[in-house]
Amino acid sequence: MVATSFENKVTMGNLLTVVAMLAAIIAGYSRLQVRQDQQADIIATIVADVTQAEGRIRAVEQANATSGARYESLSQAVGEMKAEIRQTNDLLRRLLEGDSR
Repeated sequence: MVATSFENKVTMGNLLTVVAMLAAIIAGYSRLQVRQDQQADIIATIVADVTQAEGRIRAVEQANATSGARYESLSQAVGEMKAEIRQTNDLLRRLLEGDSR
């Protein structure tokens, strides 16, 4: 079996390898930072859009609530008008029949 030996030398190949690895690490880190900044900008835009959408939704909900209240009011008024028309029709019918109450 061959014994493993370690030579205590630094060669040009070792230096080039270390420099290349450091350059790759620095390049990767800088690309990561750029992408992180881009993602932060995109997130800020999305948050602003969501905030605007929430405001619009609130406005629509308020308009819907107002419309619902108006509808209920109109429905009640129509019901009252129907009751009055029935009473008027009953009175007219009695008058036509000769009932003079």
